[in-house]
Amino acid sequence: MHGIAKDWRLFARPCTRPVLFVHAGLHKTGTTALQACLAQNREALRAQGILYPTAGCPGDAPAQHNIAWQLARDRRFHSAYGTMDDAADEIAAHGGNTIISSEDFESILQQKEWLDKLALHPKLLAYRIVFVIYLREQCSYFQSLFLQITRNGMTQDAARMAEAVYETGMLKLQDWEFQFDYGRMVGRLARWKNGAVVLRNYHRLEGGSTISDFLSIVAPSLHLPEAVEGERINAARNIAEAMLEFYEARIGRELTDWQKGEIAAGAAQVAQTGFQLSWATRQRLAARFEISNRALERIGGKLMKFPALSAGSDTGLTLEQLFSFEMQCRLTGSRLPPGF
Repeated sequence: MHGIAKDWRLFARPCTRPVLFVHAGLHKTGTTALQACLAQNREALRAQGILYPTAGCPGDAPAQHNIAWQLARDRRFHSAYGTMDDAADEIAAHGGNTIISSEDFESILQQKEWLDKLALHPKLLAYRIVFVIYLREQCSYFQSLFLQITRNGMTQDAARMAEAVYETGMLKLQDWEFQFDYGRMVGRLARWKNGAVVLRNYHRLEGGSTISDFLSIVAPSLHLPEAVEGERINAARNIAEAMLEFYEARIGRELTDWQKGEIAAGAAQVAQTGFQLSWATRQRLAARFEISNRALERIGGKLMKFPALSAGSDTGLTLEQLFSFEMQCRLTGSRLPPGF
């Protein structure tokens, strides 16, 4: 079987060929909690015939990020963490169903030749390769992702970054490539001949969590005695923390006590009113990806339908206001001409 799998339950059934499940994110879809669960229960998984390799896990990381970094030619790759060859040796020695995970596989999902480096590895030819991909409605994905990457030295304001997503259907930052045009991405994966792809809707998870949903695919009867079910390992970032890191990187120095106070005041206002992308940006992104999401439904089925954009207006500070050139000027005491 290759391309998009219409019945994901097929892969949990006994077969003469073992399966290598590649959990490929996307980012901000419960990946960290799932990886922590798999790493925490590595021995319990092995006892039930499923390998979660140690090769490819940088330091004490709970996932095989180094394999994704090698395939993507990412600057963070280092052979000391375990290469694809090391992981293939470990997988081949096990000989049974295996799981590897990294949200950084997202960066190569439109590069079939890079996927083939894994699927056609000489020691993995006995395996069926199955990529499992979780997709999240684009506006929700953008907001959660933006707050996360402020800790990586990102200095581009929210409005410009949203515009880049609108124009290109993706977001490129350092070594990452974040996918937003799901119809385009999945259309290319549907033509991939050397593996199968299971698509999952982050808004319609079996059992209410990515952990339960993923286990329903790889082994529905699997019992993990120490599963961190429902735990928000990578919880939503505190807005004050995100703003502090963003503006220190953008301004290029540690903020003064007064500037930190201004950020704290903005965060306090957000605590009262909440915040999100502006209504205009949400409408624009929803319109931009409407056709793409319809294509996703045609390819992946009705379960891939995302929640409709709820009607609303801007009742508090928006993401674009909190992370902006104007906020920078306010913090630095710079005056802008009227109407600028």
